[in-house]
Amino acid sequence: MATLKIGLSFLNIGDYGQARISFQSVIRSDWNDHIKYQARVGLARVYLTNLQYEEARDVLEPVLVNAAPDVAAEAQFLVGKSYQD
Repeated sequence: MATLKIGLSFLNIGDYGQARISFQSVIRSDWNDHIKYQARVGLARVYLTNLQYEEARDVLEPVLVNAAPDVAAEAQFLVGKSYQD
C-alpha cells in the first residue's frame, strides 16, 4: 500500500518516471486485486500524461471488467479521456 501512495505522490508532483516505476511495482506485487487496480489507474494517468493512449487503455482493460464500481468508474472516465486527447 505504501508503494501505491508513493506512486500517487510522484504523480502529483509530476515525476512521471518514478510514478510509473512505483505503479508497476504494485501491479507485479502480491497485493490484493483492489490495490493493483488502483495502481493500474495511476499507471494509466502516467501514460495519458505522456500521450501514450493505447498503453493507457490496455492497462485499464482488467480494471473495467473486474474492479469495484468506484475504481471501474474512474477507469472508464480515463478511457474516454484517452479518446478525447
